[in-house]
Amino acid sequence: MHSIRLVVSAMLVVSMGLSACGGGSSSGSSGGLIDVTDDNAVSDALVVKFGSALGEKLAGDLPATTNTGSEPIINSASDSLAAVNGEKLSLGLQIDSASALTSLLVKVVGSDSLLAIDLSSASRRKVTTSGSLEIDIPSNISDGTFCIEIIATDDAERVSERARVCIDVESTADGDSTPQGFSAFNLEGETYFNTYADDEQNDFWVVESIRFDQSGNGVELDGDAGTYEIIDDVLVLTFPNDGSEYIGLLEEVEDGHWTTCWGDSVQTAFDCTGLGIEHLFTTQAAAQTYADQRNAQQG
Repeated sequence: MHSIRLVVSAMLVVSMGLSACGGGSSSGSSGGLIDVTDDNAVSDALVVKFGSALGEKLAGDLPATTNTGSEPIINSASDSLAAVNGEKLSLGLQIDSASALTSLLVKVVGSDSLLAIDLSSASRRKVTTSGSLEIDIPSNISDGTFCIEIIATDDAERVSERARVCIDVESTADGDSTPQGFSAFNLEGETYFNTYADDEQNDFWVVESIRFDQSGNGVELDGDAGTYEIIDDVLVLTFPNDGSEYIGLLEEVEDGHWTTCWGDSVQTAFDCTGLGIEHLFTTQAAAQTYADQRNAQQG
């Protein structure tokens, strides 16, 4: 059994001589389709978090690097990320500074605003820090690529050079695919491989198998035997000692790869308002490759 993680926490405010605009950070998952080439629309919808600190939208541009030789140094685990709409990405960051860090600033390249993350509280006031920048990809964004730039600042008002990361989004929100329920699949005798970020392993991406019996309604989830049924197109797995798992509609990313919404009930799985989005594959190799790529991004 497993749970899903990456729940957005309370908003913190950072003061960098910039003015706040709008209502702060919101997921932007409602409304019409967001064109990935519309930098301002992407920026408005993006949510970022580092540790427990949530980015707040501010008007303005990133400050220039101070070039003193003692400004913070920021390194990212990757300069390119792959994502599906509605996912939460984790980008590993290592930040070194000669003085206490005060903020991370994240900007969608080409936009008129940025997202500011406060690092100045006592619990985060460090000279050197590492962690994951969590990036919430809007569920209603289109296919394509957008880029972000990230800087760090310290309490001597020194500014790091920019780390640039581009995110390639494979979207199911632009009408290219139609969600399918499990009633459209013949599951008997089939094996699928699911991958997700395990909150009990610091969001390390793991792979588990789902094996369906040749006949009847028997199923094994990573070796745990139970039964399955399909209710309103949602796959319900029931286990004697661990209750039930609910897997919602499938959106095809490419041949043999779907995103699925796991929920805590038939309704939340169907509506994709439950635990989170996971990835289902027809082969273990493809699932493991995907998990390895996501873990490499986290550093």
